[in-house]
Amino acid sequence: MKSLIYLCVLTSLLTGCASDKPEPEPVVSVAMMAAQADLERDRQRRELKAQPKREAARKAAEIQRQASAERAKQVAELERKTRLENYKKEIATKRKRVAAKPSTDEVLYAGRKFVKASLKSPSTADFGGWFGNGTGLDHGGGVYTARMWVDSQNSFGATVRTQCWVKMRHKGGSNFDLIQLSTD
Repeated sequence: MKSLIYLCVLTSLLTGCASDKPEPEPVVSVAMMAAQADLERDRQRRELKAQPKREAARKAAEIQRQASAERAKQVAELERKTRLENYKKEIATKRKRVAAKPSTDEVLYAGRKFVKASLKSPSTADFGGWFGNGTGLDHGGGVYTARMWVDSQNSFGATVRTQCWVKMRHKGGSNFDLIQLSTD
């Protein structure tokens, strides 16, 4: 019988003729179907387990994005406040400079100090009264000129009256820098 089947198969292969019998269906056992069902259930369980992990990861990423956006808003607000504070400080400093212009008496007093320092005998200097002698002129930009006269002894001991012009820059408060000292 086996040889007849082999002969039939060989003949059909050589001649290209198909046999009248249909090919047998693959045999699927109940055990194989159960194993395939188990595999499918395991795949579904893994997918269900992974779903909360993916959801948790998505939520964590969303929270991270929100936290980053909140930090960016806080940094921007802090920078805005810092710029505003710096601007206010700058305005206050400018106002102080404008408001802190020295009086004529302060300009004259500073000029007298510079003149006194330039004399040969500073201890004999007499400026002729505190308020009556001299004028102060504001050139703008913190530059001032004080004009005054001084009586002082020269190197021979004779008292001499000298006209003085002192040009100076105001540095704030009672501080001045000498720019130029002229006498006649």
